[in-house]
Formats: sequence, C-alpha cells, structure tokens
Amino acid sequence: MPEPYQPVSCQLHSELELIIMHKKTIQIQVKSDSGMLAKTIMPFDIISRSGTGEFLLAEDNNRKKLEIRLDQILQYEILHTP
Repeated sequence: MPEPYQPVSCQLHSELELIIMHKKTIQIQVKSDSGMLAKTIMPFDIISRSGTGEFLLAEDNNRKKLEIRLDQILQYEILHTP
C-alpha cells in the first residue's frame, strides 16, 4: 500500500505550473520502490484525485504518458532547449 500523500509546498506547485505553461522539458528525479528514478519528461498538467493526492501528468521521450505523484518528486532541472 502506498504511503499517504503529503501536500507539497505552494512554491513547488507554482514552479511546476510555470513549467507547464512555458512547455519546458525537465529532468526529474522521483522516489520509486527501488530507490530513485530519473527521467526526462514534458509535463502538461497537474491533477488532483480525492484521497490519493496531486499528480503531474507528463510524457517521456517516447511519448509514453506518465502520472507522477507530486510528493514523490525529489528534484527537477529545466533542460535548455535550442
């Protein structure tokens, strides 16, 4: 059973919304069952699910859709695009 959702800071939420609005690609590190996972993604929305928390919706480089629970984000970096 997953850990209960821990609300994230307003600052993180706002930064992610700006990344989405400006269509930025990011390198993100998230908690996983096996430790830490790093991926390059293009976020496109944030959703809230009653009882389970908030999720960042994104696509990876292969256009695979991802849902990343916000409280599982360890860090991210905006990648410079040409």
